[in-house]
Amino acid sequence: MKLTKKTWPDGTFRLEAEEGSVCTVHPEDGKARLLSLVVPEERRRTGQGRALLAAAEAEAQALGYSDVYCDFSSKLLPFRGLLEQAGYAVSEQGKLLSVQTAELFASAGVQKSLRMKFPGMSLLSFADLMSFQLMEVEQLLQRFHFPATSQRLARSDQILSSMAYDSDYAIRSVLLVAKGEQELRVELLAGVSRSKPQFALGACQKFMQNVQRLGLEESHPKLVVLDVGGRVVPILRRLMDKNYQLTEEAVILHAQKQTPPDTIRPELTDERTAQPGEEPWRQDLSDIPWQNNINEKYQWVAATQP
Repeated sequence: MKLTKKTWPDGTFRLEAEEGSVCTVHPEDGKARLLSLVVPEERRRTGQGRALLAAAEAEAQALGYSDVYCDFSSKLLPFRGLLEQAGYAVSEQGKLLSVQTAELFASAGVQKSLRMKFPGMSLLSFADLMSFQLMEVEQLLQRFHFPATSQRLARSDQILSSMAYDSDYAIRSVLLVAKGEQELRVELLAGVSRSKPQFALGACQKFMQNVQRLGLEESHPKLVVLDVGGRVVPILRRLMDKNYQLTEEAVILHAQKQTPPDTIRPELTDERTAQPGEEPWRQDLSDIPWQNNINEKYQWVAATQP
């Protein structure tokens, strides 16, 4: 199998097979994170996915990353089988939950929460943040080992994403939201350790107020929540009727493997550097069902307090 390699300035690399299969790897906290593994339908069950995964592991090992991991949806059964056969340990990371947006905003609990007062708190949409405040957000997330960089923060929806400051202008909570074609996605809800729940509630309220102001509950009929460790949903339930049900769409799984140091590095036919502005995951994210991305919308793992 002939492979070409493309590298980004942050260390992300993509291996491409001439038959069309692709594997993208991103370094995070000294480990290599699989962003995608895509195999065209006509090439599946031929061993190409397994060979490409092994090549990516070997390349990561050669670059100094012994641990390789990824997060993926439990719906991707073939992908889970591939990982387990390759020696990955698979464990449950969280759940992917959804609710009908219009029904949610019609509930008495949400309407009441939209009128709640939070004294001593400043609530801002990301669209209103200045550059130094975005740097503060990035530093906060790095401090608590949240996998978010400036590039990823820039992908959040500037109007719907929000943050809460206390009376001393210290960041207490960050909410990252993405807007899909027909759904709103709560991708990350980070609360500073030991801060009061009201700050996370305030950030959620700002998000919901903007949804209502823009009329998005009609054009985006589904609200999706990536809940890791059971920390996001309790906050959202405080803004809803307590008996409101969220539908479980999938379990989010975590797979990790330590590659041996004597792994043989793949032979590459071509090595290139990515062009400025070219994003490593864009080209990988077609509608091919076999990929570990949990799709583009779930590149972040929802934040948990340390």
